[in-house]
Amino acid sequence: MVVVQGVKRLHDLDLRGWWLLFILVPLVSIGLGSALAFVSGTAGPNRFGPSPSQPATPPFALA
Repeated sequence: MVVVQGVKRLHDLDLRGWWLLFILVPLVSIGLGSALAFVSGTAGPNRFGPSPSQPATPPFALA
């Protein structure tokens, strides 16, 4: 589950999941882990899909 959450967080930052392999390098893992925890994601949608923090608008209005 940690790998899945890491890849989802990298996608939120508009990075590919392969960056998670840098966790295997000891000193780099500290920096990457800190970045995943404290850096905000991209504003709005990115190439991996819409932002999960913004609710989707319905395609039609309910009256």
